[in-house]
Amino acid sequence: VNEAMHSFSEEETDDAKSIQLPAFSPVSWLRQEAWASMSRHEKETFLEHITSGNFQSDRQDVHDRYYATPARFSQDDIDFGNGVDRVVLGRGPRRVLILSGIHGNEPCGVEAVKMILQKRKLFSGNNANVTSEELSQEENWIDKLEMLFDSLTIEFMLGNPTALRQNRRFIQRNLNRLFDINTLCDSDLADQEGYRYELHRARLITESIRHADFVLDIHSCSSDVGSFALPSSLDLSELLAEHLPVKYVIESLVHACLDGGTTLDAALWNDVPGVCVECGQHTHKDVVSRAAAVISSFLRLQVLQEDGAFATPSSQSSETPITMVCTNVERVSTGFQWLKKFPEFHFVAEEEPVFRDAERGVVKCPVEGGAFIVMPTAQPVIGEEALFWASAK
Repeated sequence: VNEAMHSFSEEETDDAKSIQLPAFSPVSWLRQEAWASMSRHEKETFLEHITSGNFQSDRQDVHDRYYATPARFSQDDIDFGNGVDRVVLGRGPRRVLILSGIHGNEPCGVEAVKMILQKRKLFSGNNANVTSEELSQEENWIDKLEMLFDSLTIEFMLGNPTALRQNRRFIQRNLNRLFDINTLCDSDLADQEGYRYELHRARLITESIRHADFVLDIHSCSSDVGSFALPSSLDLSELLAEHLPVKYVIESLVHACLDGGTTLDAALWNDVPGVCVECGQHTHKDVVSRAAAVISSFLRLQVLQEDGAFATPSSQSSETPITMVCTNVERVSTGFQWLKKFPEFHFVAEEEPVFRDAERGVVKCPVEGGAFIVMPTAQPVIGEEALFWASAK
């Protein structure tokens, strides 16, 4: 930070006493392009947090969490998710980040990463209907993971280890709402409200996002539904999502969360493409196999062709995901109650009653021509999302 503060920009100001701004990003997790795009007021606010001591890097004990190839990978004691929350493999120039366990009650991604690390292979499942029976068959683990190491540096990172151990969504604050600049800098507020642990995790993850060329974030949900992808608004994110083994691709949803601050929001303001994938219901028997299929397909796609295009596997399923666009979101308010049970991706006609609450009474579908319900909450929490509306693209 001190070095950056001495790299002053040549920007002229009318106020001789105004802050001279660094020409380069003053923290390791904020990409230079993102710093350059910020307004002067945003930069001054950001620097105020830093210089007052509110921001700390928080990357400590790194050697306890960082395992590189080949020495460590040749051993059998990489127990991801059980004392090990970060594994980095490979020596390639293209760096990809695979996040799992951002929410502690969604262990499917962690379990899938464990299996990939233990087997040293990628799962051949390449469709949205892959089953746990297929995952258990050794012949379906085909491509050696080492084949990627010359092209890729692969970072597997567990989001919230403490919440995972306790099978809780989070400890004090939803980790997937902390990834915005102001929140990441404000240690004082975190101390006041008691979420310093999750802020620490968010800073570590953001630093890894900032150094990645592509991000995959694995989740599960409360609805009994197949896998669906939520790409960031970057074109590359949407393009890759269409090649993953999922039933649906929902554009714009990941940036429509009410409080913002998701992992892919951080990826977006660092200009890093990213895709979040919901692999189905938390406890579904096939949720781990779906996660393994998504991770394996994602890694294969990252070995780019000579023209820079994604290396679409020749064995790719003929199934094409249905693409939708998120149009808006509903908030849970006091007295929230569903009028009936709506399954995931259920189509609702325009003006059809959906839920009621104390503030608005009966709430109807507001989308002209009707829309699909995405991620309807099974456990309403006041202030959080009740559902998202999506229309076919």
